[in-house]
Amino acid sequence: MSKKTSAKTSKGKGKASKTTPAQQLESKHPLLEPLKGIFCLVLSLLIILSLLSFSRGHEDQNWLGIIGLIVGGFLHELFGITCYFAALFVAWAGWRKLFPKTLSHIQLKSFCFCLFILSSGMLLNVIEEQFPSVAKTLGSVFSRHLPHRSMPYHLGGTPLYFLYHDLPI
Repeated sequence: MSKKTSAKTSKGKGKASKTTPAQQLESKHPLLEPLKGIFCLVLSLLIILSLLSFSRGHEDQNWLGIIGLIVGGFLHELFGITCYFAALFVAWAGWRKLFPKTLSHIQLKSFCFCLFILSSGMLLNVIEEQFPSVAKTLGSVFSRHLPHRSMPYHLGGTPLYFLYHDLPI
């Protein structure tokens, strides 16, 4: 009988030890997830402010100073208009973490979102090539025109524009 009871207790201990380190940390620190949510929301707010002030203002009137100017310029060059969607995705993830809502299948959702960003960027670059008047209108809304700017603004981001432009199709 003692072997059966010891087998049952060892099975029970095996089930309890299957918790992941993240779950163990969350059970020890219940405020960790809301703090991650607040961090994501603040980060997305700062990114949106830097993007908006980069596209609307002058260099010396950026709302977040030189850091906002650098972040806004980098994101506009890298992602184009789709950088606003990336900031909204970070805000959504932060909102879900702030309140007791689970982020189920976050890896799949992040992969699908990255695919959305890439396809939207490529589509915006096709629109830029095929419909210059639409590209000029969208570029004037989302990008500021500096007289010393040597490269044109690409709606889907500069890397995807060159990828699209150099495709052998």
